[in-house]
Amino acid sequence: MANCATCGTALQTSPFGGTEPICVACEPASALAPAQQNSPESEQQLSISTADQTFRTTTYIVLANVLYYLYFVAMIYARYGQVLLGPIDARFYLLFGADQGQFTFGGQYWRLLASNYIHFGVYHLLGNMWCLWGLGRLTQLFYSPRNYFMVYTYAGLCGSLLSVWAHPQVISAGASGAVFGVAGVMLTTLQFGKLPIDKQVRQNIFKGVLQFAALNLVIGLAIPHVDNIGHIGGLLSGMLLGIVFGKHLDSSKKSRKYRRVAWLSLIFFYLLALIYVAFTWNGVSFHVTRT
Repeated sequence: MANCATCGTALQTSPFGGTEPICVACEPASALAPAQQNSPESEQQLSISTADQTFRTTTYIVLANVLYYLYFVAMIYARYGQVLLGPIDARFYLLFGADQGQFTFGGQYWRLLASNYIHFGVYHLLGNMWCLWGLGRLTQLFYSPRNYFMVYTYAGLCGSLLSVWAHPQVISAGASGAVFGVAGVMLTTLQFGKLPIDKQVRQNIFKGVLQFAALNLVIGLAIPHVDNIGHIGGLLSGMLLGIVFGKHLDSSKKSRKYRRVAWLSLIFFYLLALIYVAFTWNGVSFHVTRT
């Protein structure tokens, strides 16, 4: 098997359709040179504030999920004396931060975040982390570690909120809402953003990410007990983030200020949504009267 000319990794068929001997991880970056030569805006575009080429943020997120799962397994062993890697009584996951309406909207709002790091069995964990490993490294080619982590976290929070609001009686958990958010941010970033990559490469990446999102949504509809509402919430919020940030990824002072203001605004609107959902859950509704 041939090796990548850039990093030496054993080659697989590239979803980007390239003919050069370059692996999936290196191919988007390989398009920088022709983009720089051909685009009059290349100097501005190439200052994208990313480029953690070691993909440390994705690695840390995967490690956090794996370590929390191992802690969960250890606690099960301490209680039952068995190593249980498959799904168990869903109520047990509530002890570790899974979402359910009466707990989350009863004041334990930290579950909206914690539930993104809990998985119903080892296969659930491996499936989500495998998808994140591919999509996350792709996203880190264009988003800085900080903004990428914010995208992952914000999409996960949105997926959790929509899921527990739509199905408050269901115990839900998993990183898939955040993973769909990473897919969503790439879809709109590739479609509308200013990126230093060749047009053909951009189109091929877009088709690959779109196929992933569509296929997994269909699978979610076909398999019982899959929380597609959380997937959709993560996907839509990620697409929104790509529209908001896709044209402002460079490291200029103006773009950095824009990103700070945009994140503060997004957090504010999320908190408004959370307050509304929490109060309506408790039977309180708001109305405005003119006096």
